[in-house]
Amino acid sequence: MNSSKLLFKRLSAEWKYQYSVFKSIADWTIILYVAVPAAFISFFIYRSWWTEMPEWISMVPAVFLFLPGYIASWGGHYRTFIQEADKVFLIKNRKLYFGLKKGAFFYSLLAGASQAALIAILLLPFLMGHYGFTMAYAASYFLFFFSCRVFIMWLKQKLRKIEGKFLRILSNLGSFVLLSWVVQLIFALWIGGNLLLFNMSAILLLALGIFLYSRILPKTSTFDSEAAFEREERVKYTGLIFQLSYEVEMPSTSTVRKKPFLFRHSKRIFKNRTVSAGFLEVFIKVFLRSPSYWSNYLKIISPAVAAIIIIPPIWLKTLIAICFLIMMFSWLQMIWGKITISHPLTKKYGERDAYFSARSKAVWVLFLLSIILVILAAAGGLWLTGQMPAGSPSL
Repeated sequence: MNSSKLLFKRLSAEWKYQYSVFKSIADWTIILYVAVPAAFISFFIYRSWWTEMPEWISMVPAVFLFLPGYIASWGGHYRTFIQEADKVFLIKNRKLYFGLKKGAFFYSLLAGASQAALIAILLLPFLMGHYGFTMAYAASYFLFFFSCRVFIMWLKQKLRKIEGKFLRILSNLGSFVLLSWVVQLIFALWIGGNLLLFNMSAILLLALGIFLYSRILPKTSTFDSEAAFEREERVKYTGLIFQLSYEVEMPSTSTVRKKPFLFRHSKRIFKNRTVSAGFLEVFIKVFLRSPSYWSNYLKIISPAVAAIIIIPPIWLKTLIAICFLIMMFSWLQMIWGKITISHPLTKKYGERDAYFSARSKAVWVLFLLSIILVILAAAGGLWLTGQMPAGSPSL
């Protein structure tokens, strides 16, 4: 087996693994409430940008165009596709080992180029329709942020080796801010129309990123850290896929028992000690103490708010609102059953009237609260983007 076949085999195995995980959770709720509406809405949003500029784009200066490309540049990593079991064989067969890493390096570059191209294509209606730039500017935009991604992937490898979680977070944050200043200075050339210097800066940054990574590419001393990172990447992708399902919450990996921030002394919430109050108290405490529950609650709210603000046609806003109501209500009912009826102390009371009374109260309170949050957040967003003045919205 040569390195190309080994790389293809590793890639094929990972894609099949990720697909099998997604397939195991892609039930009708995911397809109906996430996949189909997301594809449908995204198509109409992008098409509307070509036919009519949204009002909020008039409030965005051209200098802010660096933000999507720069933020996306921090999302990539250099992959190696090595495994812990390779340590004995691949280290001895260095030609195969280096061939695998080189192939993974070019795969990482291809993935980075694809992401930069996607960002440029998504921004193309604004670049040409609103700001008046040409295709040459769009190509320069792609080249520069592809170069940024290549350099940042090398930088993130260095930052990942820093000992201490707090110091590592601080270093990442400082690098993000400092590098953003440098990117803004170079991006001013693009805004000013000096494409020659801008493209030369992009090429130099690309060459620097490739050169710096090529120096560590042949090293075998980094095998353990690279294998550990590959394992984390596999788990991370699996976690992201599971987060698409609101019926699955990712458990905490902490093994140290800590006191909860809310209700840390487990005091009673209700003075009236009834069965219904007991169910409500268990649900409220578990729901608020678990980040996976309230974060999924916000994850359902936030896309609805964003879509209502961004999408121009009123009929699409209405369709999104209806899908949100159906999804939120069904999710709250599912979470109620998961927290209460599955608990060993409350399971035997699941057929009592108090159980259904408490479920109705809890679900409707959180349901109405979500509606209020969507209305307030969407109204604020529409006001900030200048879409609140009186007048009939465009259909």
